Amino acid sequence: MDDPALKGLPSLKYEKLPDSGYFCLVKTVQLTASVIRLEMDTVPLASPPVYIALSYTWGTATPDDGMTADRNRTVICNGKAICVTENL
Repeated sequence: MDDPALKGLPSLKYEKLPDSGYFCLVKTVQLTASVIRLEMDTVPLASPPVYIALSYTWGTATPDDGMTADRNRTVICNGKAICVTENL
């Protein structure tokens, strides 16, 4: 975390969904070359807002996918730091 915006931030702890009738929706708040700020909410599948889906791989990378398995990027989500892989 070399960026000053990330210093001193607590780590994001993922909260379990209430049940299978919900999903997490992430909204971009700030997107610059050095900082990505997101807000994540839990929303019901039965009445979701309009959104665009983004696919993200959480699992281990393989040599064939061209991605690194290292979570070497940090974004700010709900005011907390979370390490993600470069493919996000």
